[in-house]
Amino acid sequence: MSTFDNNSDDRKCQKLIAQLPRNSWHERSYAYWADKQLHASGIWWRPLSTAVLGTAAAAMSVFLKVGFRKVVTEDLHKLTDVLEDDARNQPVITVANHQSTVDDPVIWGVMPARMRWNPDYSRWTLGARELLYMNPLMNGFFALGQTIPTVRGDGIYQLAVEIGLQKLRDNKWVHVFPEARVNQESELLRFKWGVSRMIMESERIPIVIPMYLSGMSKVLPLRQRVP
Repeated sequence: MSTFDNNSDDRKCQKLIAQLPRNSWHERSYAYWADKQLHASGIWWRPLSTAVLGTAAAAMSVFLKVGFRKVVTEDLHKLTDVLEDDARNQPVITVANHQSTVDDPVIWGVMPARMRWNPDYSRWTLGARELLYMNPLMNGFFALGQTIPTVRGDGIYQLAVEIGLQKLRDNKWVHVFPEARVNQESELLRFKWGVSRMIMESERIPIVIPMYLSGMSKVLPLRQRVP
């Protein structure tokens, strides 16, 4: 039987954060927000995070209504019922194929309006650092938007996966695109091992909900910059 030491895991994250370079304003900002993301605490964190997440979800809802010819969702209640279950004592992991760079946040525009302004009903997700965390302003925006910066090629023991595990210990919802890059072909790519590690090392057995996206490759083809 596996045993878990939350203090040890927290120290591991803090050690990785302490090792981050701080030679420039951008690097100091990145390290600051990585530390704040770890526990997502402080009297200012929740209202600011709520504002970012709620505004983004509301905007994506409008985008889906006016910018798409047709939007079809199936069995969304299987996710919302789990998230809204007050008796739930397990984390939630959703996994999906990755058809475009705007899959997240666009797909979350389908979430019910009652859930948009509550960070507890919003996903934590792993996103490519080189695409999202490009300057201090974007660092703060995506950190508050519950997007954990992932460094491609750093493996499954990098800071992003450790923070993801911390969120699972807190019974949060973590969303992962396990293909780890946009794939607009019909066949799925081999899943990266990071999601496997999070499932295997979660303190409590997570509820895993698979998702499949279709049509997002037409919204933003790889060689196109805007939808």
